[in-house]
Amino acid sequence: IITVPSNDGDSIYYTIQQVIDTITEPFSAAVKNIYYHKIDMRVNDGKGALVESFIEAVIDTVEAGSMSATLHVDGESWWVLCMEKDTNNIYKMLFNENGLEKVDTQHIGIRHTLYSETTGGSTFSPDGSTYARYTYDDGVFVYDFDNETGLLSDFQRIQFVDTASFGTV
Repeated sequence: IITVPSNDGDSIYYTIQQVIDTITEPFSAAVKNIYYHKIDMRVNDGKGALVESFIEAVIDTVEAGSMSATLHVDGESWWVLCMEKDTNNIYKMLFNENGLEKVDTQHIGIRHTLYSETTGGSTFSPDGSTYARYTYDDGVFVYDFDNETGLLSDFQRIQFVDTASFGTV
């Protein structure tokens, strides 16, 4: 789950959620679909309330733990990225004051291995220029990220021996 503010001030937030559909063996969760919810902090005496829920963002099977967010270059909108399960396809969602502005996809790098979603995580660099994804089986996938256009480039794979089995970047 990721929560990002709208650029309307400090009253509207969007919570983006991956929904687990089934748990399979060994240690694999089928995450079907990404939804978002709108929260308005002006209602309920400033405590906030959910005003819209389960709004479709991505209808597909995605990797658990691969969702991460970074600020758009405009300083107000937010990019949220997530990997499609067992592929090299990355969903790129742009959120602004109106909610989900657009969803785009990009095939880049190599296909993730089976069960890769259960042993890692993803993150952006503080300035939003780099996106990284770690899994036990695949190592670290690193991409340059243009936080204006949402374009990923310069894919690199860093492999190493990891004896911990689980971790994140």
